[in-house]
Amino acid sequence: MLPLRKKKPLPLTSPSQDEATRSAGTLHAIMERSCLWYIRNLNFFPQLTEAQQMDLAASSKMIPSKRGHKLNVATTAGGNAYLIKEGHVRLLRAAEGREVAVDLLGPGDVLGLTPILTEDSDADHAEVLDDVLFCRVPARILRELLEATPGLALHFSKQQGLRRKTIELRLIDIAFCTVKVRIARLLAELAKKFGEDHPKGRKIGLKLTQREIAEMVGSNREAANRATLGLVDAGAIEFEGKNIVIVNSDKLA
Repeated sequence: MLPLRKKKPLPLTSPSQDEATRSAGTLHAIMERSCLWYIRNLNFFPQLTEAQQMDLAASSKMIPSKRGHKLNVATTAGGNAYLIKEGHVRLLRAAEGREVAVDLLGPGDVLGLTPILTEDSDADHAEVLDDVLFCRVPARILRELLEATPGLALHFSKQQGLRRKTIELRLIDIAFCTVKVRIARLLAELAKKFGEDHPKGRKIGLKLTQREIAEMVGSNREAANRATLGLVDAGAIEFEGKNIVIVNSDKLA
């Protein structure tokens, strides 16, 4: 009978270390793949060829950002554009002595595009509202794509035109409308842009604090809270945790 061979002992590594290593490797692989996946599936650049999309993904970098983080749009965006893959950010601008959120951006939107197109800026800075995943694209790469693809330049110019119109209307509302009207219009806009089907109507898929709502309509928190509760009493909206559900959109008009 042949002698039994002794098995070599396995290296002593802790399961938690192995799991951490595997998790880190998986996360890295996901991050590497997701740039191209998001560029394709969120339709950031519908006019680009497959080869252009792959080149863009190779030149981009995934950047996670936590709630409350601020980007200086005027300086930062001049060197990079940020494709919003997950989460939401708001554009902030000083108006009438206070900071006003002039627009909200979500998945599929591009932050920092205006300085690249016009050497101007939509806002003073942007603030992350919930955990965001950006795809950072160097401005040089984006300019080259715009020059090589006239249809893409037209597409983004139209987007920027609509965004500027939204900002202008928001500032007009702040100057001439009551807080209740401003909040009603804001909620109608958010339901249209970020709304989700709900048994009672449309749920705004974005959690906002009273302070954030107040800043988005150029008011203080107390006045915004009173106006919001007035819309609840009128049967226009309901709260579901920190989310707002539009139960009667006609009462927001």
